[in-house]
Amino acid sequence: MKENRIVFVDYLRVVACFLVMLVHASENFYAADASGLAGNVSMLVNEQNRFWVAFYDGTLGRISVPLFMLASAFLLVPLKPGVRMVDFYKRRFKRVLTPMIVFMLLYTFLPLLWGQMTWEQSWTDFTMLPFTFPSMAGHLWFMYPLISLYLIMPVVSPWLERASARDERLFLCISSHASSNSRHPDGLQVCRSSHSVCT
Repeated sequence: MKENRIVFVDYLRVVACFLVMLVHASENFYAADASGLAGNVSMLVNEQNRFWVAFYDGTLGRISVPLFMLASAFLLVPLKPGVRMVDFYKRRFKRVLTPMIVFMLLYTFLPLLWGQMTWEQSWTDFTMLPFTFPSMAGHLWFMYPLISLYLIMPVVSPWLERASARDERLFLCISSHASSNSRHPDGLQVCRSSHSVCT
């Protein structure tokens, strides 16, 4: 069977891969320490360069993982006809959960072998695994939002099959305002004033 490729999704993934490399290339300017675990410490030539490191890493580069998640959501939702929720979960979580659990446990207990972590810290990391990544595995942060995305896909899929573009825009507007209202002092007023944009 011939696979139908969606070319713009391939380009999206290429851009996201490049941005991941950009983030990691910038980390030595702020994340490295004397231990050498995060690489050698790189010093800025001058203070003006601090803006560019922050711009490349904190602005451009940080959209890389969300771009991967957008690509996954675009390709997986709505679910293909005949795919049951339980089948979707089995297929997705078989690919994601097993390697995630293995690597989370390795990052929790392996540093004990070379004295990089105390037993107390390892045990604390272990007990927090259902809620967050181990202290030595900050780069695995994206697994939790990815799992959340997979959990919600079969739930919203039937609605997306019937929803119009206007319905989708309205939902996105309401949800974005709901998530920002707690931080915005005039959240309700902002929502009312942007009603025309959302509908």
